[in-house]
Amino acid sequence: MINRLYWAAKTYFSSYGVAWFDLELFLKILRYIGLKGRVTDRELSRFIYEHAGVKFARTGREGYYFAKLLRYLELATIVKKRRVYELKLTSYGHHILNEIGKASSQRRVVDVVRNVFLENTLAIFRIYV
Repeated sequence: MINRLYWAAKTYFSSYGVAWFDLELFLKILRYIGLKGRVTDRELSRFIYEHAGVKFARTGREGYYFAKLLRYLELATIVKKRRVYELKLTSYGHHILNEIGKASSQRRVVDVVRNVFLENTLAIFRIYV
């Protein structure tokens, strides 16, 4: 068990697989899922491949990882439909998408997204501390 918040945070942020993050792509993904209603991880991978400005996002497998991230952040849920897993926004995800849409500046958008990450990360740290 990790007994200090500092070490828990350091372990989390230096963990394997955390390589890059593109806020603009993250917002595009939220809007895309919000517009489509439900998407598969393959659809999401195609969308990311077409819209990513980061060359690291062009392997074609990022949809799965973004689906896990959105699920972890409680912005989306995964639904099984005819042996296919689909991702759809939760009510919290729709709320955050509306908050981003109402944001008057880029700084406010960053604040909304930062709060989503902080709330969920701190909840996980409370379990281990």
